[in-house]
Amino acid sequence: MRFLKLSTFVALLLALCATAAADQITFSFVSIGGNTRDVEANAGGFRAGPGRNLLVTDSTTGISVPLSGLVTANTGEASSYNVTPGLVTGTFEAGGDGSVRITNLMDTRTILVGIMAPNSHLLATANGGTGSFAGLFTLVFLDPIILSEFGLSHPDLRGSFSLTFGQDLTAVTRDQTLTAVGGGGTVTITATPIPEVSTLALAGTSLLMGLAYFKRSNS
Repeated sequence: MRFLKLSTFVALLLALCATAAADQITFSFVSIGGNTRDVEANAGGFRAGPGRNLLVTDSTTGISVPLSGLVTANTGEASSYNVTPGLVTGTFEAGGDGSVRITNLMDTRTILVGIMAPNSHLLATANGGTGSFAGLFTLVFLDPIILSEFGLSHPDLRGSFSLTFGQDLTAVTRDQTLTAVGGGGTVTITATPIPEVSTLALAGTSLLMGLAYFKRSNS
């Protein structure tokens, strides 16, 4: 029984060290400008970009770093796509390799690559209104410079993509394509902070104290 209690104590301590974790890292982007119709959706899928990335922010520390990049996203075919006089809705299949991508604008270096997951969603008011798109993606690659900038490691493979848009128009064609002007959006991931020496020392001290307690209780 005491062994089980000790095992539970150690497990909880290790879990606490691990979950003190998760910083949320957000790439923020906007439409490149003007009335460029950089959003398109129909039964064949959803496509957005390139948008202009401006910042990458650590939500835990509040630190933001300028990052000039190009953001693109696309999905597979629509599993459902409906156009009514006042509304456009869509749900889409997974995208292919690189269906979420951020590229450094200055040197074309790849910053992030992901694969859009199934069941991303589109909702828009038809003809001149506004809309939004949101989906999850699987992270394939993240530039290690981004992680080191915020003192992070081991990014989670699950990420999210979101976008708002306006001035949408729905063409009266067989596939009823929606086009729109991108507003702004985010690409978000989570990653584990690299433990500071003081944190590791505290965890080690707590573990030793716990072991000493259980040893005394067994005497």
